[in-house]
Amino acid sequence: MQRRDFLKTGLAASGAVGLSALGQAQADHHGGDQEYYELRHWHIPTAEKKAIVDRFLKNAVMPAAKRIELAPIGVFYSAEHPKNNKAEQHDIWVLTPFKNTQEFFSRDEKLVDDVFVEAADEYLDSQKTDPAYTRITSSFMRAFDGKPKLEIPIKGKRIFELREYQSHNELKALLKVQMFNEGEIDIFHATGLKSVFFGQTLIGPDIPNLTYMLVYEDQAMRGKNWQAFLKHPDWDRMKNMEIYKDTVSKIVARFFDPAPYSQI
Repeated sequence: MQRRDFLKTGLAASGAVGLSALGQAQADHHGGDQEYYELRHWHIPTAEKKAIVDRFLKNAVMPAAKRIELAPIGVFYSAEHPKNNKAEQHDIWVLTPFKNTQEFFSRDEKLVDDVFVEAADEYLDSQKTDPAYTRITSSFMRAFDGKPKLEIPIKGKRIFELREYQSHNELKALLKVQMFNEGEIDIFHATGLKSVFFGQTLIGPDIPNLTYMLVYEDQAMRGKNWQAFLKHPDWDRMKNMEIYKDTVSKIVARFFDPAPYSQI
């Protein structure tokens, strides 16, 4: 594929030319097989406020999502980990998968009914002078060709790692997605790194970027599998390919514990 065509297709699908082009790119180039993801991040100042948002998610959002058959939904807390940002210690993240863009656009209309509003009264009745949270940021992503559907590879005790790869321009971001699709995801599988999803960020902060989530039984499993990945001969070959040089300018990693009611 010529560089022009590569950029044209990728930028259309990434939302750089608008949501109408996004839908057309999905139909023409990706065949509509991939899921879409919203990752919503509540910025919360205190443990008391975290409890309010947590009750809202548990008692209002999750039951309403079940009524409209929207699942699985992941709810995550910042884990006790030295690499995590202390300013985010009370924050909550929610990951929601969608079969298509229409399901995303119609979600709120279907979700909010009288039962939802009643269950959310504590959260919705918060005052301007004493809000339940500081702000919400949200990212909307399209699943990779190489992993078109979310999966839950580990249940029981587990820790999640959310990794965001930022790029310094759109071409490099698209090439990093291509790198995953054309081999890096396969190396993950071969070395025991268990992924939940891979998403190209279409709308959200710090674009261009991609985001993916891994899950481990514990930190020992994480260390063992990442070491196997870094030593894998296929990774050594891919990382030294000229086409993939400088595709990532910054990596942001967060470690999560699942909420007790999380479906992921």
